[in-house]
Formats: sequence, structure tokens, C-alpha cells
Amino acid sequence: MDTAELYAKYCAIEEHVKHIDSEIAQIEKKQENMNELTITVSKLADNMKSMLEEQRSQNDRLRQLEEKPAKAWNTMQKTIFTTVVSALAGGLVGILGMAIAQYLH
Repeated sequence: MDTAELYAKYCAIEEHVKHIDSEIAQIEKKQENMNELTITVSKLADNMKSMLEEQRSQNDRLRQLEEKPAKAWNTMQKTIFTTVVSALAGGLVGILGMAIAQYLH
């Protein structure tokens, strides 16, 4: 091999090394992007978990708010029923008492 051939091979190797360096730089950039993406996905997962917990908490509070009027309505129905039954029973006892009083006189 003469000097010209050696120089040509050297130039070819030099170009190949530059190409490999360029590919390594691209791979390193892609790796950095993947690391950033991994961190972002991890943060997103944490945020979604937090949002899910908050949504469950809000659902519980909403359920309690929705149940309040129903509980109040049920209590009112029981009170009305008890009042009506008590009034009817009281009236019936009064009528029976008056009938017994008249029967005894």
C-alpha cells in the first residue's frame, strides 16, 4: 500500500467515524427524549391518581348531599303518618270514652 491508498483509507475511516459519531449523538438525543417522556408519563400517572381520589371524594360528598332531602322526606312522612295515626287513635279513644260514659249513665 502506498501513501495515497493509506490516505484514502484514512479519509474513508474518518468519514465513517463522523457518521458513527452523528448516529451516537442522535441516539443520545432520543434517549434524553425517552427519559423526559418517562418522567412526564410518571407525573401524569400521579396526577391521574390524585384526580381519581378527588373524584371519589366528590362522589361521596355528592351522594351525601343527594341523600339529605330523601332522609328529610322520609322523616317528614313518618312524622305525618304518626300524627295522623295518633289523631285517629285519640279520636277513636275519645269517641269510645264518650260512648262508654253515656252507656254508664
